[in-house]
Amino acid sequence: MKVARVTLLTLLVVLIAGPWFYWRPKVSRAQTDQGTQPCCDQSKVVAPRDIVFPYYSLRDGFSSTLYLVNASPQALDLTVAIHSLSGQTVLAPAMTIQGLGSLSIDLGSVLTGL
Repeated sequence: MKVARVTLLTLLVVLIAGPWFYWRPKVSRAQTDQGTQPCCDQSKVVAPRDIVFPYYSLRDGFSSTLYLVNASPQALDLTVAIHSLSGQTVLAPAMTIQGLGSLSIDLGSVLTGL
């Protein structure tokens, strides 16, 4: 009988107090001031950024397309540097992705043009 009371009491404590330990307020970013402020001032970012795509192949009829998306409202200037397996680097002409736009670059035609 004593074991049954202890078991029942333990079960009640777990059922009543258990959710209290796991409760977290559900606040979206729209309800806080974090959602209204940008994370950083993009006008002060002046350093170039490198994005490395480790592999492309144009052998045996393969084609490689680099698809870039600009999620910023401002236009983005870029230069594509293509590295061969032998270590040779080729720079493609400067390109621009318009704000909120995308750019598809066929690496085969870029290399053929150079």
